[in-house]
Amino acid sequence: MKTPATRAGAILKKTMKRMKELVITTLFSVITGLAGWIAGRRKNVAQTRTIELDNIEKAVEIWRQLAESYAEKLQVMQADINKISIENYQLRQSVDQIGGENDKLKRSMNQLGDENNKLKSEIDNLRKKIVALSSDSKRIDKKLEEYSQSNTRDNDITNKN
Repeated sequence: MKTPATRAGAILKKTMKRMKELVITTLFSVITGLAGWIAGRRKNVAQTRTIELDNIEKAVEIWRQLAESYAEKLQVMQADINKISIENYQLRQSVDQIGGENDKLKRSMNQLGDENNKLKSEIDNLRKKIVALSSDSKRIDKKLEEYSQSNTRDNDITNKN
């Protein structure tokens, strides 16, 4: 017969054995779960990195295409700028040339204006001379008429005699 202490010891042994099994089973479950979680985490991290790399590659491709597009547009714009610069240079030369011609024309106009003023003054002087000559001519005509009348009277008198 087993004594109560022996029975309690056997129960305790069985309980301890079961607890050991339970702890070991729980420990294995936790370790397996943890290992699965770590492996799954690594897989998720790897998948996330793969997705991120794919997204980065796509973004790089988009930016590369944009850069190429902008490079082409920049070349076209640079060619336009070069054309406009050449045209601007030519227009400035034309403006300078026209400015020089304008200065020459202004000088010519000033000379012509001076010459015109001299001619006006000369015309005024000639008009005054014409007026003076006209007055002289009228006086001479008057004297000639008087002389002619006087001569006609003298001739009449001489012819009568």
